[in-house]
Amino acid sequence: MAVTVDITRSTVLQPSPGSARGCGKKVPLTVFDRASTDGHIPGVVAWHAPAPTNSALKAGLLATVARFPHLAGRFAADERGRKCFHLNDAGVLVLEATADVDLADALAADGVSTHINQLYPKADKERADEPIWQVQLTRYRCGGLVIGTAHHHQAADGQSMNVFYALVENRPFVRPL
Repeated sequence: MAVTVDITRSTVLQPSPGSARGCGKKVPLTVFDRASTDGHIPGVVAWHAPAPTNSALKAGLLATVARFPHLAGRFAADERGRKCFHLNDAGVLVLEATADVDLADALAADGVSTHINQLYPKADKERADEPIWQVQLTRYRCGGLVIGTAHHHQAADGQSMNVFYALVENRPFVRPL
């Protein structure tokens, strides 16, 4: 089954000044950060309808990311020219998209495997000012939702992102089925 996914909006959400915790600091990568994969790791989660609204999801994600300043920052170079985290609260990239089929049909026809690469942001670590954490909210015709993410592995490993997603999930408006 051919599935067309169209990006309808692209925004960078920044923590509010009152909730931001980065303070513009530059933080060196740890030995573990430097040893891990230097690239963005994708992830995808699906909800059947009714799914939370994009506004509710963005509010919940923004409230949670404020507690994780690395995810809202950027990579930079320190005074010695070494890669570091710049906790500048520059924000997270949020893409909103639509798919032209019902989610159940795409899943039943194995359509997700044919369009999985359209369901998360295409992060490029070589791009200047690339967000460390990126999200794509894809709405299917039936109201189903796929949330695709890409986070830089040097900023957060799987365990760290599990903690982050658990905090997001505990918000009353973001519960997967």
